[in-house]
Formats: sequence, structure tokens, C-alpha cells
Amino acid sequence: MGAGCGTSRSHVSATAPTTVPPAQSEAAAAATRSGAAVLRARLSTHFQAHSYLVGLMTAAAAAGTDPAPARSVVDQNGAELAAVVGEVFTPAVGQQFQGLWLRQLDLELAYTRAKVAGDSAAATQVRAGLDRFRSDLADFFAPLSPSLTTSTVTDLFSTPLSALLSAADAQVTRSAQQYASLHTAAAAMPPVAELLTRAFVKHDPSRYPGNPDSGASTLLTASEDLLQEHVFLLAVTTATQVSGGDVKAASNTLDLNSEALANVLVSAYGSAAGATFLSLWRGHVSYFLDYTRARGAGNQADAAQAASRLDQFSQDMGAFLAGANPNLTRDQVASSMAAHVSTAKAVIDAQAGRDPRWVGLALAAGARMVPVGALVAQALAAQLPGRFSGT
Repeated sequence: MGAGCGTSRSHVSATAPTTVPPAQSEAAAAATRSGAAVLRARLSTHFQAHSYLVGLMTAAAAAGTDPAPARSVVDQNGAELAAVVGEVFTPAVGQQFQGLWLRQLDLELAYTRAKVAGDSAAATQVRAGLDRFRSDLADFFAPLSPSLTTSTVTDLFSTPLSALLSAADAQVTRSAQQYASLHTAAAAMPPVAELLTRAFVKHDPSRYPGNPDSGASTLLTASEDLLQEHVFLLAVTTATQVSGGDVKAASNTLDLNSEALANVLVSAYGSAAGATFLSLWRGHVSYFLDYTRARGAGNQADAAQAASRLDQFSQDMGAFLAGANPNLTRDQVASSMAAHVSTAKAVIDAQAGRDPRWVGLALAAGARMVPVGALVAQALAAQLPGRFSGT
């Protein structure tokens, strides 16, 4: 069983920051809601989701199971990403992007199948196809913005595509490196969103007001990305647990995300608050693993006990964050965490039942965390406007 997260620890509060003028606080909070900030965060979460979903798709192909259910979810995310591009330019441009963007999926599946078959010539051919895809993507973006040169875009997508192929290599050989490679691919996506957002804002500054590179904007993107990533890495870890894979390797990668989330709190409130958050957060991860283990064994009593501990976690996290930030209420945070627990449990239930629809449930569960990230970012910016301003 995981370590407990008792209510006494949840009431540890951070040192209150110096009082700031209300107008300054309101301006910083508003900056997290600016058109530029929201656009950057939307692009970042969609690109990040793409990496994890492609990884789940190639994992299915590497395991010899049908990748079609995962592929349909990748297509769904691609359509949502294309809708953002279409919003910035025109629907026709968005549709053109969607057709081009989804072309990579056939290549990534072909690469995985070639590696499974031990066909190095076919794998090399697919790599060449992905190089052409990057070149075509660069040719697509270049006419849309002077700052999106072909070399810039080609280089920008090199790391995530390379990391996804490395993840596929590791999936085929059942190597524990697959989790780190997938994490690397996802981590390469926020810079993609950052660069594209700058270009998109310049294209239509009246539609996307604000500074996309401000502290408030960066905070919003980081908060939403990290919370969504938690859901994907948790789903990867529980899927690994259900299938009898290397749970330790998967959970180690998940813990990197937990530490990154804690570092956001450290930057705001100091190491003691960060340590308290990390203890609570790691506790709820362990309860999810307990729940997964119980569901896999058909042990309803243990599953109920783990679920009860997750419910308590929601209350404890609500008390902790409300104690640290006056712009958050205990009920507000607890409700958000309860929704997270509910949607994550649905993913685990589907995994335990060998239902391939769990990938779509994971995407939905990740999307539910995006507004939580926005809530936290707004509260932090309002409390610490000097650090997270809109300029």
C-alpha cells in the first residue's frame, strides 16, 4: 500500500507572500486568460497529447494488438489541433493541416511493424518518409508566417519525431527505455507550441491579444501541460501494471512529472510547501496503483479501500492548496480532484476489463485536467503578480 496522506499534513500552509495591490493582482490573473496565453496553452496541450497518443498507438502495434482504437483517438486529437490552426487562418487551411498532420500516423505504424518484422530496409524507408513529412510540414507553414522558415520548422519537429521512433524501438524490444523516450517526445512539444503561437499571434494580434511569452502565459501552459501529462503517464503506468510489464520503469517516469508539478509549488511557496504537495501527490499515485492491482485481481474490498483513500486525497489536496492560496477554496480544489479521481478510475476500469476504449477515456481524463491547470495558474498569478505578470 502507498504511504498515507493524513489530513493533518494537508493543513501545512505556505508562507504568505507580501500583499500586492488588487489592480496588479487582477491584471496578472487576467493575463493568464489573454488570447495569446490561451492559444499557446491550447496548442501545447494538443501537441503533448499527440505524442502520448501516438506512443499508445505504436505500443499496441508492437504488442501485436489492434492499433485502430488508439489510432482513432489520435485522429480525434489531430482534428482538434487542426481546428485551432483553422481558427487562426481559415477552415480550409485547417483542413489542409489536418490531412498533412495525420499522414505521419501511417508512417509511424509502418515503422513499428517493420521493426516487429525485423525488416530494417522497410524501417529505413519509413524514416525517409518521415523526413519528407517534416519537409512538407515546413513548406506548409512557411507561407503562413515570415518567422516560420522551412529550416526552423524542420528542426523544430526533429526531436519529437525522433523520440517517438525511439519509443517504438523500445516498445518492440520490451525495453524500459520506452517510457523515457515517450516522455522526451512529449517534452519537445511545448517549444513547438511556443514558436507557432508567436507566429500566430503576429498574424492576428487583435484576435489573440497579450504577450504569449509572459510569465502568466508560461505559467498557464506549464500548469495545463503538467496536469494533463500526469493523466497520460498514469494511464501508461496502470496499463503497464495490468499487462504485467515493468511498472517500476513506468512509475519512475510518472514520478518525474510529479516532481515537476511540485517544483511549481516550490517556486511559489518554497521547499517545505513543495515537499508537502509532493507527499500528497505521490500518495494518490500509490492509491491508483493499489486500485489497479485490486481491479486486476477482482478484489472489490481492496478496490473500495483504495477508492476511499483517493476520495480523502481530494479533500486533503483541497485543504492544502486553499491554505496556500487565498484565491482557491477547499471545495473548489477538492471537486476538481474528485473529478480527476473519477475519470482516472474509469480509465483503469477499462484497462482491467481489456477494453481498448481506455485510450479515448485517457484523452478525456487529460482534457478534464486542463481547466484545473487554468484555475491554479490564475490563482498563482493573482497571488504572485510580480513573478507571473502579463508583460
